[in-house]
Amino acid sequence: MAKSNRSIQDQLRSFCAYQERSRFEVEQKLYRLNVSRDRWDSLLGEMEAEGFLNEARFVRAYVRGKFRMKGWGKWLIRQGLMEKRIPSELINEALEAEIEEGEYVETTLAWVEKSGLNPQDEDEYNQLLEKLYRKGYSRDDLESAIRTMGLPGKGLPQ
Repeated sequence: MAKSNRSIQDQLRSFCAYQERSRFEVEQKLYRLNVSRDRWDSLLGEMEAEGFLNEARFVRAYVRGKFRMKGWGKWLIRQGLMEKRIPSELINEALEAEIEEGEYVETTLAWVEKSGLNPQDEDEYNQLLEKLYRKGYSRDDLESAIRTMGLPGKGLPQ
């Protein structure tokens, strides 16, 4: 037996009120609730009109949370958003708006210092780079942090 629109709307409101959601996550919820696809557009439109669903707001909250709470790098944040089928333009705008370059370098530097590895030693540099890759940071991010530490950049592995 199909659930009524009111019941489904209430479930969606609750789902979206708990935390910011992407349109893709709400579509997955509709699928799990066995809502026929011909009702999805109207339900999603209502959620957007009522302010429960806002993709731009979701992306900005996701970027802030993953960067400030989990310390993720831009690459990992981008991948997470792409998995939620967020358009690249929206991802780029949010990364630019929510992560200041200085704060990003400081966060990278904090990961370098926390690792306890010496970035001037080639083996430890490579270990450090692997750790940073797993957190979503790039070689350029590491090199920028090393320069911030006042260490010479040349002579490092290319």
